[in-house]
Order: sequence, then structure tokens, then C-alpha cells
Amino acid sequence: ITSLLGGGGNVLTKMGEGDLSSIMLGGANIITHISNNKIKSNTYTITLGGLNILTKKGQGDILAIMGGGGNVLTHIGNGN
Repeated sequence: ITSLLGGGGNVLTKMGEGDLSSIMLGGANIITHISNNKIKSNTYTITLGGLNILTKKGQGDILAIMGGGGNVLTHIGNGN
């Protein structure tokens, strides 16, 4: 998935193999990336807003630039 989202609240969910790239600008940005533990799927994101939440489960790396009042990053699985 490659996406550019802007607005009051943005929600992006990706399940399955493959990378996720996103730029999100809004009051609240929520990203969930759930992938298979056997295949590396990377997450690249820029999130700017009042509240930014990124959750990644599965194998793969995260590169996140998060700016805002509150930022939460959770990574469960192998990778950086």
C-alpha cells in the first residue's frame, strides 16, 4: 500500500504480505500493519498530527517519522 491521507482523522490498515508506505496529516492518524512472520514486510511512514499511533505485527523493519502531541509506536515481531 502506498497512500497520502489528510483530514481530521485517518485510519490505514494493511494485512498480508508486502510493504506499507504512507504520509498522513491530520488530527489523529492510526496505522496498523499486520503481516506474516515468515516474509519480511517493511513499514515506512510520516505522520504529523495531534495523535499518531503505529502498530506493526510481523517480520520487517519500521522507519517512522512522527510529529505531534502524542506518538505511540508498537512493534511485535522480528526487525528493526
